[in-house]
Amino acid sequence: MKAHSSVRAEPGCRLACAGWLRHDRLQRSLAALTAAAVVFSGCSRKESPGGKPGRAAGAGPVPVLAGKAAQKNIPVQILAIGNVQPFTKVAVRSQITGQLAKVHFQEGEEVKRNDLLFTIDPRPSQTALEQAKANLARDEAQFENARIEFERVNKLFVANISSRDDYDKAQANLNALRGTVLADRAAITNAALNVEFTSIHSPIDGRTGNLLVHEGNIVKAEDDVLLQINQVRPIFVSFAVPEQFLPEIKRRMRSGPLQAQVSYASLDGASPSGNVSFIDNSVDLTTGTVQLKATFD
Repeated sequence: MKAHSSVRAEPGCRLACAGWLRHDRLQRSLAALTAAAVVFSGCSRKESPGGKPGRAAGAGPVPVLAGKAAQKNIPVQILAIGNVQPFTKVAVRSQITGQLAKVHFQEGEEVKRNDLLFTIDPRPSQTALEQAKANLARDEAQFENARIEFERVNKLFVANISSRDDYDKAQANLNALRGTVLADRAAITNAALNVEFTSIHSPIDGRTGNLLVHEGNIVKAEDDVLLQINQVRPIFVSFAVPEQFLPEIKRRMRSGPLQAQVSYASLDGASPSGNVSFIDNSVDLTTGTVQLKATFD
């Protein structure tokens, strides 16, 4: 979408010196216009029948309007062609591999953050979670037996009844099973996350684009893009201005927000206002312009 955008300096901004009328020039211009009005009104008088100038019969006084010259600031506008851009773009992917079981939105629909978008078949992930829980229960039982055995061997070793070799083996078995239990607990955490990942939620508020993968297809983890969401509130308008305006634009932005207005055919004459929020750090040498962005709520 293309839009006509203009950057406007608020009153008091000397964005371009040529765009301002000096006070003395304005006074001289108004004075000249007033004098011309008097001259023209004098020339409009008719001559009397005797060849001498005089008023027409019954004519009243000729009104003359006078105005007082005033000094005012005139906003300077820079017109440019702009392109509307989303504030943020997010490519939605699955974090697990599985079959796409359900799509919960319509293409082009506006969604809110955390709205449910897709469901991946959760059965394999739930099965893996149950298996991880069973492994933990088994290994915890083995760890408890190893703990009891170590305590028995330790007492015998202290009493010089058991050998050092028996003591070392019991201790090593206990430590190994302790590590196995910790690994089982981590596996449960990972399996539980995979179950959560079967439900894919919107990460932002925005508008959905084309559906790229349909129900029934197999999606790969972090591979297939399922959908792109564009954040459109707020929104950017990108445009370019001649580089000679750059110093004044920067100076104006240091003193306060620099207003930008945008208009296009479908707005019915409305001109939404925003603020310039970005200036590129380089000049396009081909066109001699600098890219700017304005943010509109």
